Amino acid sequence: MDTKTNEQVIAGLDVGSSQVTTVLGRKTQDGVEILGMGECPTEGMRRGAVVNVDATVKSIRQSVTEAERMTGLTVESVYVGISGPLIKSFNSHAAISVKNEHEVTDADFTRSSRSPARWSFPTTGRSCTSSRRSSSSTTWPGSRTPGE
Repeated sequence: MDTKTNEQVIAGLDVGSSQVTTVLGRKTQDGVEILGMGECPTEGMRRGAVVNVDATVKSIRQSVTEAERMTGLTVESVYVGISGPLIKSFNSHAAISVKNEHEVTDADFTRSSRSPARWSFPTTGRSCTSSRRSSSSTTWPGSRTPGE
């Protein structure tokens, strides 16, 4: 992202009902060094819901532009925090069998995450993303899971 120094710069974007904030930072040994930020009033949102897409996009662009001007960097991608009354999350569980008692691999976890039984959304919902929060396995003597 930082074409001047080739360092990893992280951009975070928070779109709230009253304000949009963009923060640019760099990972350090001690945490994150904040390089700059941009903020502006949010237009186009009410109570956590987008009511005017064009106005919301304009607010986001204004916040990002302000952060770019402050730092002299160009934002190419961002981590976005999403919240609000219309956002829901669900916990689910999945199980697969691992044949021949081989080491549990990342491929096994991927296969588990694609298991149809894993997804039980209400009929009105749809999935934007999923992530593995934790995992466990029934182990036998001598078996290992990834990362051990």
